[in-house]
Amino acid sequence: MANRDLKSPFGGRFPDGFHFGDVLGMRRTSAIAGEASFEIEIGPEHLNRHGTVHGGVLMAMLDTAGLWAVSDPAEDVPPRAVTVSLNCSFVGRSAAGDFRILATGRISKRGRRTYFSSIVAESLPSGELVATAQGIYNISD
Repeated sequence: MANRDLKSPFGGRFPDGFHFGDVLGMRRTSAIAGEASFEIEIGPEHLNRHGTVHGGVLMAMLDTAGLWAVSDPAEDVPPRAVTVSLNCSFVGRSAAGDFRILATGRISKRGRRTYFSSIVAESLPSGELVATAQGIYNISD
């Protein structure tokens, strides 16, 4: 069986609760039943060689917002779910003067163990749509 303690190989450098979103600077900005939003401040580390937000950053944000849409909005506890599938379309880029990306996931259908999220990412303050996604997530025990 694989080692589930991922902190050990890194000499315990990461505090409890640390995750990939922390590396990107993501923070949850809102949560209501069936919906969650995450935001980042755009920095040079988020850009590709063309000077636009890297698609991998957008995909990570879309996935995170879709995943967290199932979480209890009253708690700051990560959802017990995993991504099954994520289909993304890049539809635009940040406008001049934009400095944040906001991704919002909404549950579009929920079953007993599986749920589907519709997710959008927009560049702020312009509100320019930069990516859309549809995610399928499995709720674990």
